[in-house]
Amino acid sequence: MMARIQGVVAVVVALAWLGAVPAAAQVAMPDARQMSGVPLPAGDLPNGTVTVRVVRERMGNNIAGQEVALATPDGRVTAVTDAQGRAEFSSVAPGSQVTASTTVDGETLTSQPFAVPTAGGVRVALVAGAEKAAAAAAEADKAAAALPARPGAVVFGPDTRIVLEFQNDEPTFFYIFSVVNNARAPVTPTSTLALALPADAEAASLVSGPPGLARLDRGVLTLAGPFPPGQTAFQIAFRLPLTATMRLTQRWPAPVEGILVAAQKAGGLALSSPQLSGIREGESNGQAFVVGTGGRLAADQPLELTFANVPSAPVWPYWTAIGASALGLLWIAWAVVSRSPADANERRTLLAERERLLGAIAALDAETRTRGADEKRDAKRARLLAAVEQIYARLDELPGGSGQAA
Repeated sequence: MMARIQGVVAVVVALAWLGAVPAAAQVAMPDARQMSGVPLPAGDLPNGTVTVRVVRERMGNNIAGQEVALATPDGRVTAVTDAQGRAEFSSVAPGSQVTASTTVDGETLTSQPFAVPTAGGVRVALVAGAEKAAAAAAEADKAAAALPARPGAVVFGPDTRIVLEFQNDEPTFFYIFSVVNNARAPVTPTSTLALALPADAEAASLVSGPPGLARLDRGVLTLAGPFPPGQTAFQIAFRLPLTATMRLTQRWPAPVEGILVAAQKAGGLALSSPQLSGIREGESNGQAFVVGTGGRLAADQPLELTFANVPSAPVWPYWTAIGASALGLLWIAWAVVSRSPADANERRTLLAERERLLGAIAALDAETRTRGADEKRDAKRARLLAAVEQIYARLDELPGGSGQAA
């Protein structure tokens, strides 16, 4: 099993902006310089449509009334951004090589040249002041890292996930979570956080997490700190015995700000829990799943999960990897299938996932700065950006647009 665990792509740190979701952490934004001007195919747009979003320093800080130009083989056309900072160009000839550009406060922003697809459209973001924002973020990170650690409290973030998949017909669980420090200085918990896995857990492994902050020994994950400001991501994996009804009870040593449970779906498999609401079934990229979400859990409050009607010979495919992009798509699918008449609830869900994905992008950017460029990492980043744009597209359809305020 260890070899298969090594093939699992670690889900990276989540990000929530202050005011977007409860207990949000003030952490670094994704590097906007790498986001600006990158064309993202969008199958949900009408054929021949190009949309250009213009923002200042970060996504969500939209610039309305801004003229945008699109250079095409037939000439230059212009459009003006709406309240969401989006300029739309329709009926662009498929196959055309085009470039989007605009000038904000004397700064000329230009996209990468791209071809308009034969089906669907393309989304592009142009970010003004990206260099300034990156310099400010670097200074803030440097100042925060220089502060001495102090005793304090941490929580498990609203991005906490429990995922059940079946690897070679063996029930394998992944805990994907972040420890959130909302202080501006590093924090050491007043008592060591000890996360005890279920007693019948087998082959437990710490899949990812910063060296020195976590230790997994005999089914207990020990988190000692100190934890830097913001969110620190971890992922662990373990197996449970395969039975017709599987029960999992998990207590968390600190409050959990929100949780999502997802399981592969086959036969009559069903998920139930007194701590989860709105449990639904759906499908994403041909994979059936059942998902439930829960609110805040107090420290040491048990999360009780029951997986009933588990087939003795599972027929589901073997998942080769779980990653931020895959879970992002699953979450988007969940938001769609669980869409309720209350736009505010859907909006909060989408905003939370938007920040989670942006946090994943920020972590990838940090890894690139540390380790250098990597094609696989760049491809994952492109998938994450595409998922973010899908969320923005849906937010634009809801009251309030895609800004931070709920």
